[in-house]
Amino acid sequence: MKIYINLYKKLYKLLLPLLLINNHNINNDILDNIIIIFKKNKLLIKYTNLNIFLIIKISIKCKYEKKILISYKKIINILKYIKNDIILHIKKKFIKIITKQGIYYISTLKYKYYPKFIEFKKKKEIFINKKEILSILDYISFIKYNKDDYMNGLFIKIKKNFIKFYSTNNLILAYIKIKNQNFFFKKKYMFYIKKNFFLILKNYINKYDQNKYLKITFNKKYINFIYNPINLLINYKKIKNINFKKLLKFSKKNILLINKNIFLYSIRRILSNISNNYNINLYLKYNNITITNNSKNNFSKEKIIGFYDGKKKSILINSKNLINIINIIKKDNIKLYINNNFIFIKNALISNNIKLLLLLTTLKK
Repeated sequence: MKIYINLYKKLYKLLLPLLLINNHNINNDILDNIIIIFKKNKLLIKYTNLNIFLIIKISIKCKYEKKILISYKKIINILKYIKNDIILHIKKKFIKIITKQGIYYISTLKYKYYPKFIEFKKKKEIFINKKEILSILDYISFIKYNKDDYMNGLFIKIKKNFIKFYSTNNLILAYIKIKNQNFFFKKKYMFYIKKNFFLILKNYINKYDQNKYLKITFNKKYINFIYNPINLLINYKKIKNINFKKLLKFSKKNILLINKNIFLYSIRRILSNISNNYNINLYLKYNNITITNNSKNNFSKEKIIGFYDGKKKSILINSKNLINIINIIKKDNIKLYINNNFIFIKNALISNNIKLLLLLTTLKK
């Protein structure tokens, strides 16, 4: 069977995010493959590692119907070097890819051993603006994660007409809240999704701008993100006992107003001769801010002009985490709420419907 494909660039872009998936803990070689289904004028690509189920739909000119199982890594390695249209010869045990750059052969496998895709039933649905979801993923994905499973992902909470996103590594908590008039649920729903899964979603949304909205459907076991041409279904973890409410309640006293660029410049100056991942001290008193690096051999301090109306405080904090948080804030002037154990930063995102709150844990001296 011979098939002519002129969408090799699009096919490469659609398959590339699969490399973000980590299958190291899954001892099943067949999950390193994808099912490719040729139908009349359609090309379907299906992938699963039993935690996610991905379906990609592409329109092509094809009169035949055929299904093959093949390594997606080998396909990607070939497509990245191709600059012209390709011809596929599909044989019983391999496919032959004919290009101007050369001829390639890839073995095919028996797809009957590949896991079956689930039937997604009894679902609820919501719609989120594409710009809003991209901003959320951008603001949350900056957090550096650790090996703890619960500190390596995204928490999603849906209740009434609000959808809330939480992400934490135990030192930083990013919290984003969206008010949406397109849905209303009396019951509370809460999901946990691993980081690499929502990075895949972000990758697809960034590549295709023809859709204004992302459709999210969910039931008791799965959450499904639909964004043409992809359909990403995730087997999520149920969350019951994690409650961020206590952390998000903070005193609005002890306010520090400071210029973002001056603050960053001063922090980097005192770290110029030592590691960027160093703990620093903030000494705060009325309209007076002093930063020191605590280094015995390369001690340095900076005084900054800013507005502070709270009690005298001395705070020990990780410089790298503080820089990461400040860098994502777009405003020139930032407002920090200084509590005993946390620094809070509130910032408005795209619209009044979206609010971002960043919480940075201070360290014990």
